[in-house]
Amino acid sequence: MEKTVTLIAFIDGSAHALTLCEYAALLAKRSGATIKLYHVLETPVEPDKSDLSGAINLGARTKLMDALVSAGEKKSKVALSKGREILEKSKEKLEQFGCPSVELRLRTGDIADSLKSKEAGGDIILIGKRGERTSEKKNRIGDNFERIVRASTKPIFVGNSVFTVINHVLVAYDGSLPSRRVLEYLLGNSVFGKLKVSILGVSKASKDWLQQDQKPYILQINKNNCPIDFIGANGDPKEQIINHVKNTKCDMLAIGAYGHSKFRNIFIGSTTTTLIHASPVPVLLSK
Repeated sequence: MEKTVTLIAFIDGSAHALTLCEYAALLAKRSGATIKLYHVLETPVEPDKSDLSGAINLGARTKLMDALVSAGEKKSKVALSKGREILEKSKEKLEQFGCPSVELRLRTGDIADSLKSKEAGGDIILIGKRGERTSEKKNRIGDNFERIVRASTKPIFVGNSVFTVINHVLVAYDGSLPSRRVLEYLLGNSVFGKLKVSILGVSKASKDWLQQDQKPYILQINKNNCPIDFIGANGDPKEQIINHVKNTKCDMLAIGAYGHSKFRNIFIGSTTTTLIHASPVPVLLSK
């Protein structure tokens, strides 16, 4: 019996959510996957717990606290209602794309904790580049992005605002274990199906190290018989990656996050944000 493939998509009320649904539909059709949509209410509304002693008398203070509790309950109900609406609209969109197997999950609490507890049941995590609170701030990606990446042990697909069919991927490769993992995933039985794969290796020593040292291993792991291009380059890795994303006209960038060599600083802290923000195409991350 074949294992059921599951896509876990975290969505919110941002414009990126509907585009993420399009990507989820594309991958589900290629892999026969079930889609699980999660919406996490991260900030439970609570009454103001400020110390009001001495400010007003006991009776008035009791009435005020009751009013604050009532207001908090109303806000919580509104947030829950909005969350259900977001999930239902996303499910409707996916059904329009021909994906009947969609499960909805509404959760409260910390999004990273929700991911840790639920990702074991999924094969890949999908998130938008910008969240609801950052969708209008073009110099930022979603507030939760780095926390989700650090919390997850699964491949993470970071969708952008404009949907493009994914047929060609550029893999930033440095020979580290994370970059090998993302390459093995794409060249094996991934949810993306059979893609054209361009492998970019940036080296200060030699532009030929990828062909000379890594080609036999890469050809051996190409279980899906993907067409492969080997690209050697010199210079700043971040600049080379973005330049080759544009020059190769690829549909997706793949990165082995937290590498141990010249690519390492690309995937930590603010530089991660810079690279993913600069990429005009979706990004696949893997540890």
